[in-house]
Order: sequence, then structure tokens, then C-alpha cells
Amino acid sequence: MIRLFEDKKVFLGLQQSVQSTVFQYLTTAPETQISSLNETKGTSRRYLIRRSKQESQPYNKSFVADLFCGVFDKEYFKYPSVLENNAFNNLLEHSAEVENYVRRYKSGSQLCVDSSNIINSLKSLELTGLCAPQNYGGLGYSVTETLFIEECLNLSPKLGRILAFNLNFGAQLLTQFGNEHQKMKYLPKIASGELITSFAYCEHGSIVDMKNIKTTCVFDKTKNSFIVNGKKRCVLNANHADLFAVLGIGKKELDDSVEVLLHLLLIDKGTPGIIIQKLDNPNTGNELGLFDITLKNVVVPQENVIGDLNKSSLGIVKCLLSHNQLSASASCLTFIKYILHSASQFCIGQSLKEQGFVQTNIGMLTMYTYVTESLLYFVAGRFDKFNNPNLFLESSIVKVLAVDYLDLAIKKFIGILGNESYKLPSLLEQALEVLYFNVSLLENNIHLKTFLAHIGLINAVHSSTSLRENINVSRNPFYHPHKAMKLFTTSFNSRLKKLMIYDFKEELHTSLKESANILEEALGKLYLAVENHVTVHGIEATNVGFHTVKLSEMAINIYALTACLSRASNSYCHNMTNSTNEINIANVFARHVKVQIDHLYDEITKFTDCPENYKYIGACTFEEKQYPVEHPLTRTY
Repeated sequence: MIRLFEDKKVFLGLQQSVQSTVFQYLTTAPETQISSLNETKGTSRRYLIRRSKQESQPYNKSFVADLFCGVFDKEYFKYPSVLENNAFNNLLEHSAEVENYVRRYKSGSQLCVDSSNIINSLKSLELTGLCAPQNYGGLGYSVTETLFIEECLNLSPKLGRILAFNLNFGAQLLTQFGNEHQKMKYLPKIASGELITSFAYCEHGSIVDMKNIKTTCVFDKTKNSFIVNGKKRCVLNANHADLFAVLGIGKKELDDSVEVLLHLLLIDKGTPGIIIQKLDNPNTGNELGLFDITLKNVVVPQENVIGDLNKSSLGIVKCLLSHNQLSASASCLTFIKYILHSASQFCIGQSLKEQGFVQTNIGMLTMYTYVTESLLYFVAGRFDKFNNPNLFLESSIVKVLAVDYLDLAIKKFIGILGNESYKLPSLLEQALEVLYFNVSLLENNIHLKTFLAHIGLINAVHSSTSLRENINVSRNPFYHPHKAMKLFTTSFNSRLKKLMIYDFKEELHTSLKESANILEEALGKLYLAVENHVTVHGIEATNVGFHTVKLSEMAINIYALTACLSRASNSYCHNMTNSTNEINIANVFARHVKVQIDHLYDEITKFTDCPENYKYIGACTFEEKQYPVEHPLTRTY
């Protein structure tokens, strides 16, 4: 008898388990008031939103991981509320200043000739302290407000990247996880632009796999400091940064063993032992501002450690990466919108706009924009609502779709304009630069999809009793003959219908009834696909990369559709401008998702695109160490 789930070794290599706690939504924030700050040095003159702090419980459960076991919290249909009028008007005023500043130049790269131009630009636009608390000299913007400003600045990709890293791994890091001493020492300088920060975390391999971190942090009791050694790759802003957040591996001695811990340390640029070098490819280093950092016996005081010295900083790192993924998504969204605007403006006044092909592609670009925008602010709103929520999977989904849609948008833009696209080289170059940076130099989509599927499968197996029972019956039918007979003779449609228990149409506007049914059907198919996948592959379920990616793509589509339906229903019920268009786009996207889900389900359960075929070809290529086929002209008959 095959025993699948007798211990925690079912899925080896993944140490994080997903807890099965209940969502506890918090009350909305107290009413905000507008007040003007004194016109003193280091203090913004613009009207700021002062929010009263509220006690909130941590958000520990992952909505996305629960999708794999057919669980859906209908509270997610409540799209985050928009800002109050005064706050939104203030935000629009600030964003207009940023956008007008960037648009004064034909190319954003002209803003970034040297470091002084970059820093002065960020200072003059009051951007360096966007998310820093007001009592430390910042503007106190929420995640939602910060991303809105980043959207505008991203018209200059390099400025956008530098700001994102400075905010996410400087101001956001210290605001959320720094102690009072660290905040007082660094936050005012970061908010004023006196200090620029960056994050040195990349080494060889996947970012989400912290086992690839080789940089060591050895504690020296005599110096009460850490001695850091290692090499970090692809560090953004390294030539501009004054302060680095560095990831390293330390050890904690226990009574009979040694525990390996992940440490996050703040290292000043002037610390002896830091060597900054351009990447091997000088062109890449010059264009994207990427550098390698070598750390040789760098002494870091204990007071510069972020978080508890005796605990791993993995949770902190995942939170910071979540914020950075949203910033990356905002940069993609900026250029998807820019491409849509440029393509539609090109077609206006020409017979080209009457062609069905062009209208279809413009419509798809509009859908990409709406989905990406809905997802971005859907997740951002949850960061603002909860206290340090664990939204790594959710932010990963936003980043995955934003990158994929930017890739598709570029292709469709070239397809619509044809050779006329060469008249807009700056747009294409910058869009491709954003795409390249987010695909290759941040965590790539395949790694994120695989990680999502791993966590989802673990959660499904450990949390769903019915799923475990069905898998056990399917793999061992002779030990459960009656249950096996019932399971095998029940039709697919009957099983799917039994899983559709949520009645989503009651949570959404009636004009979204068909889309609500599509969403519920997709959720049921994901559950059945997970059941089939684990039944077939057993303890190797997480190692079948091809199909695990397909499972994550099903979950991604479900999450994206949830965000779009939530937004469209909320807009229509509140009679917002162009809400009818939102309903139409959401319904079209729902049909698109249905096609995607059906195709993915067939690939997983019916092996319509068997990965073993490609693995065999790949093995041949590896064996030959080159293209394993002779050129056709070399053949003689």
C-alpha cells in the first residue's frame, strides 16, 4: 500500500508551511483630516493626510494558497475603498508635478546623466520620503498612494527603479522593521534625500530560494559586531547609494546543534572592506545602473541588525520583496498604458481603426491595462488595511501578470503600427528596458510560479481532509473499493457542480452573473486539477515543474478575475464614471479566463502537451552540448 501523507516529508525542500487560520478583517481607519505643516527645513509644504494609528492583527493566512484546496473567502469581493476627495486631490496635484517634470524631456534617460541629477530630481519632487512617517520628515503616504506616484515617475525607467529601491529597501524597511534608534539615525536623512539606499541580496540562483545566499555574517563577541564576507550581484544604485541593506547567513549555537539564521544588516557605504565594481558587461552596467559588491571582512555593529538577532529575517525579506514586486508591476503598468495610448492615438483619424484586427488588439491592450491596474491596487489596498500582512504570493501574481502583459503589449503595439513603430524608438526602448529588468534581474516569472504552486500544493494537502481522502482512494482503490467505485463512476460535471457551493453571483452586481459563474467553475477545476496532479505524481508532485507551473497559472487567472470582478462591481454599484465600460471589460476578461482555465485543466489532466516529450529532446541537446541535429545541407543521398 502506498502511503502518501504519513509525515511532513511529503514535499521535501520546502520548509514553510501555510497556516490554516481564519481571516479576521479589520475595521476601517478613522476619518482622516487635512492639516498643513510648518514651513521649516526638511518638512514638506504640501497638505498631508494625518492618519490615526490603529491596532490591527497580523494577516497570516494566504488567500491564494487556499484556492488550491477550493477555499474562497468572499470578503475578497470588497475592493479597497478609494481615498477621500481631499486626499485624492492632494495626490493628483503631486502626481501632476511628477508627470509634468518627466514629460519635459523627450527621453527619461536624459534625466539620469549623473548621480547629482538623479538625487536632485528626487529631492525636488519630494519623492525620497514618500512612505516615511511624517514625524521623521516624510510624507506618510500609504502603499496605494506611493504606487500612484511611482506610476507617473516610471515614465523615466531609471528614476523609477532608483526611487523604488530607495523606498522599499530604505524608508519602508526602517518604518516597518527598524528600531527607534535606527529610525532616528537614518529615516530623516532618507526622507530628505541626504541618504540613498539599496538592497544587496542577489547571488547566484533563484532569489526566492534563500539557500542560495552564501554571504556569511560571523558574530565577533570581542567587537560586538558582525564580520561580513561575500559577494553580491546586480546591486541597483550601488554607485549612488550611501546605505546598503545586506542579506547574509549567520549561525546560532544551541545546546546540541547549530541553527542557521538569515540576517539583514545595514552597512554604510564608507565602511572599510566594501568594493563596488561594474558588471562584467559594461553596457548593461551603464544602462541599468547595476554593480557587483564584494564584502571583505566588513565590520557591522550589532546595532545595525534589522529585527531580532536570534531569529531569521526571512519574513522581513519577503515583505520587502512584496513591496518591490508591486513597484515593478507599477513600472510595467506605466508602459502598458503608454503603449495603449500611443497605439490608439496613431489609429485615430485613419482607416486603420476600422479594421477588425486593429480593434481587437486595441481591445486586448485595454483589457491588459485594466487587469494589471485592478490587481495592483487590489493588493496595495490590503497592505494598507492590515499590519505587516504576508502577501508575498499575491504580490508575486501581480508582478507575473504585469510582466507577461507588458511583453504581449509590446508585440501587439509593433503588430498594429508595423514599420511606423520605428518612429517611436524611445517608447519601445524604454518598454523593453523595463521588461528586461523585471524579467532577468528581479525574480523571474517561472521561479515565482513554481514557488506559488509549491506553497499551494502543501497547503492543499495539509489543510483539505476531503482532498487527502480522494487522493488516497484514487491511489489505493483496492483498499477502499466502495469509495473508489463511487469516486470513479461520478461524472466530471457532477463533481464540479458539487464544488460550486459559494454562489458568487450573490456577492456581485447582477450584470456580472455569468462572470461569477465562470469564477466559481474555475475554482472547482483548480481543486480537481490539484487532486489529479497529486494522485498521478504522489510525493513527486512538487517536482513536476511543467504541471506545477500550469497549476499556478490557474490560480493566477482566478485571482486576477477576482480582482477585476470586485473592482467592476464596486464601481458600478457606486455609479462611478465609465463603470459600464468596467463591467464590459470584466465580462470579456472572464470569458478569456474560462478559455485559459479549460486549456490548462486539459493539459494537466489529459496530458495534451506532455512535458516528457520536451524533456527527451532537452536531454539530447545536453548530451551533445549543442543543437543535436545536422544542418539539412550536409545531407547527401
